[in-house]
Amino acid sequence: MKTPPNKIDADNIIDGIEFDEKTGEAIKIWIRKKNFSQSGLEEDFEGVPVLDEQGIKQILHVKRDDERIGGSKGVPLLNNIITLLKQTGRYTEAEAEASVINAFIAFYTTTEGGIAPNSTPPNRGLRVEGKAGYPPPPSEIRSGQTYNLAPGESINQLTPGRPNPSAETFLMAMIKFMSCYLQIPYEVLLGVYNSSYSASRAAIMQSYRLYQKERQDLALEFHNYVWSWFISECVAKRLLRAPGFFSNPLARRVYLQVEWMGDSPPQLDLSKEARGVKEFIDMRLGSRKYFSRTVLGQRYDRVQQQLAREEANLPKPEENQEQDFDKSA
Repeated sequence: MKTPPNKIDADNIIDGIEFDEKTGEAIKIWIRKKNFSQSGLEEDFEGVPVLDEQGIKQILHVKRDDERIGGSKGVPLLNNIITLLKQTGRYTEAEAEASVINAFIAFYTTTEGGIAPNSTPPNRGLRVEGKAGYPPPPSEIRSGQTYNLAPGESINQLTPGRPNPSAETFLMAMIKFMSCYLQIPYEVLLGVYNSSYSASRAAIMQSYRLYQKERQDLALEFHNYVWSWFISECVAKRLLRAPGFFSNPLARRVYLQVEWMGDSPPQLDLSKEARGVKEFIDMRLGSRKYFSRTVLGQRYDRVQQQLAREEANLPKPEENQEQDFDKSA
C-alpha cells in the first residue's frame, strides 16, 4: 500500500489511502503490484475501491485508533514504549554480562616496591640459599588450595557489587512505567499476583476491559464483514436457504446477526465468583445468558443443551422402599 509517484502531490491521498475530499472517508486503496525499482522498470500501481458497485466493502483495513492529525494507518500498541523497551533490554543484558564477568574474578595480589603487574617479582621460581623459591601464583583456583606468598606480597579480594541489588527495583519501575502506556496493570504483564484478592481481581478486570475493547473493534472491522461475505456466497451458491437475503436489506441484516465470544477472564476464586453471579441473578440485575458469556465464555443455550443431555444419561436413583413395620409386626 503506497502512494503512486504521479499522485504524490495529491492532498487527498495519504500513505496510499485516497479519501473523499468532502466526507473524509476512505474511498480507494492504492496497492503496488510488484517492485520493479531494482530492475530499472517503473512501479505498477492499482487503485482498488473500498466499496464495490453494490456498496459492499471489499477491502478491510484493520487498525487501532489513530490519535495523530492526518494519520491513516493507525498507531501500533507498542508505539509509545518501543524505545523504552529497547533500552530496558539493553540494561538487562548489560547487568547479566557484568554479573557473569565478575563471577570469574577470585582475588588479586599486590606487591611492594612498585613492580609492574606483568613483570616477574623477585625470587619467583628461584632457589635461594639452597631453599626452594616461591612458586608463581596459580592460574586456576581449586577448592582447598594454599600457596606461599613472596615477601611484600598480599592477597586482596574484589567487591564487584554484582549482581546489582538495585536492578530489580529499577526494572520494576520501568515495567510499571510501560504498563501505564499500555493500560495493562504490571501484575498482569508479569503474571505475578502477590497482593490481596481484591487488588489482583481489579488488575485482571482492568486488563480484561482493554481486551474487550480490542475484541469488539476487531469484530466490527473484520469478523462481521468476513462473516457477511461467507454467508452471501453460501446463499448465492444455494448452499443456504435465506428468502429475501439479497432483495430485502432488513432480512439480510437479520440473517447476518452474529455474536462473537472470546475467552473469559481468569478466575482467582471460583466460589466467590459463583456467589457474586448468583446474587446478581437473584436481584435481577443480570441475565444468565450474560454471565454465561462473560464469566464462562460459553453460550447459555449450548450449556443448557449439554446439561440436559448429561442429566438424561445419568442413572436414575433407586426408589426407597419403605417397610411397613406394622404389617411385619
